Amino acid sequence: MRLEQLRVQTAARTEQAVPAPWADRLPGLAARSLDDDVTGAVIA
Repeated sequence: MRLEQLRVQTAARTEQAVPAPWADRLPGLAARSLDDDVTGAVIA
């Protein structure tokens, strides 16, 4: 019985863990500022 409960809980977590599509995430990532260390490497 306990194993069945764990299977149900694991299945529920797996369904919730689906990441958002890249098209939805990219605008937020593009809006973030770069750290000074990263910017120097990019301008090189």
